[in-house]
Amino acid sequence: MIDTKQHISQLEASHQTAAYDLSVVIPTRNERGNIQPLLSAIQDALKGIRVEVIFVDDSDDDTPRIIDASAEAMAQLHIRLQHRLPGDERSGGLATAVEQGMQLARARYVAIIDADLQHPPMQLRVLYDKAIAENADMVLATRYKRGGSYEGLDGISRLLISLGFKWTAKVLFPEKLLGISDPLGGFFLFRRSIMENVTLRPIGYKILLEVLIRCPWQSFVEVPYHFHARSNGQSKADMRQGLTALQHMGRLLREVPSAGRVWKIAGAAATSSVGLAILCSLAAITPKPRSSQADLNA
Repeated sequence: MIDTKQHISQLEASHQTAAYDLSVVIPTRNERGNIQPLLSAIQDALKGIRVEVIFVDDSDDDTPRIIDASAEAMAQLHIRLQHRLPGDERSGGLATAVEQGMQLARARYVAIIDADLQHPPMQLRVLYDKAIAENADMVLATRYKRGGSYEGLDGISRLLISLGFKWTAKVLFPEKLLGISDPLGGFFLFRRSIMENVTLRPIGYKILLEVLIRCPWQSFVEVPYHFHARSNGQSKADMRQGLTALQHMGRLLREVPSAGRVWKIAGAAATSSVGLAILCSLAAITPKPRSSQADLNA
């Protein structure tokens, strides 16, 4: 059996010479109005850190052109752009865009942030400093702890839906998510070595859930943040994305042996109990064989 902690330490040693301290992965789709303020804020927040910014873009507008122009103006950020063409390249949506960006990352730590400015870029420095100070595998920004807020959710219905999916995930995967307050958030940082030899199969928007369930992380820290209202562009969240989230949870239950183990054990026990009850019932109603006259005369 592989000692997970020792294995991760060995992988970390191989990454000590990484060219960057932090890779920031940003999925984009028609976010032309947010690119420049986003990058300016990232530049201010991460001064003194060797940073690469990786955009994985599914836009149909001129967002890629603005990213290219920003890359020339902000060379210190080492901006990279991966534009995905319409069709098969974009299958899987935002989650596969983020996963692709993760695979391109070269730093010891990788941060995920949305381009719509609902995740405050200045908080990236807090996530990074926490990871270094506490040697954490994962640092999760949370809307649901003291000091955080979810004001950016559009109305009470969005809040209730968000809370409903959050608790569905926590109930389904208690072994991994019991102590995590915002397991479906999209703003987090992780040690790149926890992805070694792990195959991710995300769908929809909930890439954090994919990482939490499939990757062998050992420690995490939560950092509260204010989820801001969107100022430019349109939200991509809709009912279809909610149904996709449920489909994603079902896939994780099926494909990850350790995921939802308590429910799998309970299901197996229930199945065995039902089977035993049926056998007992059949035995009770099965007529006993009659004794023959010879047996009675004996």
